[in-house]
This record gives sequence, structure tokens and C-alpha cells, in this order.
Amino acid sequence: SIAMLSNVETLSFSENPDLSGTIPESIGYLTKMTQLYLDRCSFSGSIPSTFKNLIHLEEMHLSVNHLTGTIPPEIGNFQNLTYLFLDINNFTGSIPPSFGSLTNLEELQLNYNHLTGSIPSTLGNLSNLTILFLQQNELDGTIPS
Repeated sequence: SIAMLSNVETLSFSENPDLSGTIPESIGYLTKMTQLYLDRCSFSGSIPSTFKNLIHLEEMHLSVNHLTGTIPPEIGNFQNLTYLFLDINNFTGSIPPSFGSLTNLEELQLNYNHLTGSIPSTLGNLSNLTILFLQQNELDGTIPS
């Protein structure tokens, strides 16, 4: 099992378009991991609930899959996160206001999903953010001032 790789700090299965199914819950037990690359595959289903354990992540790349469900608000607890790429999936629901706690975040890409609701004003706390992509969603309301 992949959960036996308890010392893994970087895990990449990127650009394997024939790699499919749900993302294994066991990845969420690799608690020393700082970099996770699962982009450009064919994963479906939601982000596993065990991902709440990955509090040391600096980079999480889940772009270009077929992921669904809501974005877990627990990602807002990943204080070391600098890059978060969840773009080009089928996520629904709102942008978690907890993302405003990701003060080390430099890039946030949530574009090309089905996110609804307003843009959380808490994103204004992200003073290190250099790139914010929210296009091609179903957001409403106003842009926080």
C-alpha cells in the first residue's frame, strides 16, 4: 500500500492520462509530504477526507482531472501552502472562506470548475498571492473591495 511510504515528501503521478479511479485515501496518511502532484490524470470523485492530515503541504497540484464535490475547507489549515492548483475539474459549491488563512499562498488556481456563490472577502488576507485565477466558474455577487 502507498500508505507504507511514510517518509515520502514528494509524490508525483502527473501526466498519466490513463491513471483513473478515485484518489486513494491512503495518500492522506503520508503526513511528511510537502509536494503532491496528481495533475493531468483522469482521477474522479472527491478529494479524500484524509487529505486534512497533509498539513505540511507546500504544493498541491490536482489540475486537469475529473474531480467533483466541494473543495474541503480543511485545506485552509495548510499553513505552508504556496501553490494550490484545483483548476480544470468539476468542483461545485463555494470557495472556502478558510482559504483566507493561507497567508503563504502565492498562486491559487480555481478556474474552469462549477464553483458558485460569492468570492470570500477573506481572500484579501493573501498578501503573498501573485496569481489568482477564478475564471470560468459560476460565481456571483461583487468582487470584494
